Amino acid sequence: MQYLFFILSIFLSIPVFAQMKIGGDPTTINSSAILELESTNSALRLPRMTNAQRDSMQYPTNGMMIYNAETNCIDYAKSDGKWYSLCSSLDAAEIPADSCFPVNLRPEALLGTINQTNHTADLYANNLTNYPQLQGKWSILQGASLGEAFVYVNSDLTIFAGKAGQTYTLLWSITNPNRCGTSRTRSTTLIVHFN
Repeated sequence: MQYLFFILSIFLSIPVFAQMKIGGDPTTINSSAILELESTNSALRLPRMTNAQRDSMQYPTNGMMIYNAETNCIDYAKSDGKWYSLCSSLDAAEIPADSCFPVNLRPEALLGTINQTNHTADLYANNLTNYPQLQGKWSILQGASLGEAFVYVNSDLTIFAGKAGQTYTLLWSITNPNRCGTSRTRSTTLIVHFN
């Protein structure tokens, strides 16, 4: 019995170090990696959660990561127990309750019918109905003098009235005024020319 106890104590006192590699050649693992994934046609898929599911974790620890299904961003926890977004900025501002600027939402502006007689142009942009926290706005970036105007400055569908012989660079901006405590804006331009 003492002999068995002696053998077990030797095996249990030896430190164990394990590495794991999934995909590729399992004999070529980086010596600094505890887990290595290698593939040319697959990717790592993080757990997908809503804000409510993420926030229901009682004790998020430093380095935990999830894919936020509401914001299309990767969120990570820090040692302070709070969640941060990789989409917010280089400094990763704390995520507020209303969350991130949707990553997949890029400003888009299209030129519709141009009426050269009345010097008007129909303009179309992102419909923000599904994003009530966002605000859209048209403005004139270049070419303004006096009298140019948008029928609806804050609408995704509007008419721009300009002047003959002018070329305008119009700006469609989408802003999230509550983005992590500061305003975040994305914009695109559209050029309109009247003969």
